[in-house]
Amino acid sequence: MTDPVFALEPDIPRNVRIARWLLFRLLSGIREGALTVREGAQTFHFGDPAAALRAEVHVLSSGVYRRLLTGGSLAAAEAWMDGEWESQQLTPLLQILARNGQVLG
Repeated sequence: MTDPVFALEPDIPRNVRIARWLLFRLLSGIREGALTVREGAQTFHFGDPAAALRAEVHVLSSGVYRRLLTGGSLAAAEAWMDGEWESQQLTPLLQILARNGQVLG
């Protein structure tokens, strides 16, 4: 079976696809809360679909994946300020990330 992350947009550089795959592997460990990541027409779900705590992130620049992997929470904040991603649920998003800190590293 083909990994859906690698099947996306073949014109995206391989290192970006690898960074996305690695980040999604980390996010697949979410146990508390539900996180939805949208990038273009693609939607990815992580965590418990029945959870009351939910957040959605819209990725606006595929380069954000490398940035997040190499820079952690500071890079996430900077990428948000730079408009590389957005969310209408910042507080729940931060709660999900905090509650799953052990898994997310």
